[in-house]
Amino acid sequence: MDRLSAPKKLSIARRYLSGLSYDEIVAKTGVSKGTVSNIVNELKAGNFPETADAAEQIELLRELSLELKRAKLTPGQCAAGLMILTRIRECGLEPADIDRWPLILKALANEDEVREFLRQVYSIQEVQKRTGFNLDALDGKLHELERKAAELEPLIRKRDSYKKEVDELAK
Repeated sequence: MDRLSAPKKLSIARRYLSGLSYDEIVAKTGVSKGTVSNIVNELKAGNFPETADAAEQIELLRELSLELKRAKLTPGQCAAGLMILTRIRECGLEPADIDRWPLILKALANEDEVREFLRQVYSIQEVQKRTGFNLDALDGKLHELERKAAELEPLIRKRDSYKKEVDELAK
């Protein structure tokens, strides 16, 4: 096997630190999965002298860590949030107000609450499939039905009044 150049190894290490899977790294670099694995193992073991050139990547990881601390989020909460966000997007939904997500993540204190949240997202998806409406259309339909219900309220009261009259006449 040919020895990989330092820039090629560094390229693989950067891609790994960027969160790419082994398969994605293989596809982008053209090296074997075993080679990727060996380089990642070298990196994890601290036997990767070229990491001095990876300062930018390391700094980005540090910034991410600091952002998590500032937001008072644990890695578990972030993982749960990413899982939820991914599932919401898979359901064809878009988070309308991204500023609320830290509050939502903090409110989901445990796995059961995450599951319940996802169950509700699945319910919305089922309604969308059944009706063919997106969220905006569903919201519009709800308002339309509420308006119609308000319009029918006087007729319902009138019907009840007539029913009472009929009952009294029948007696």
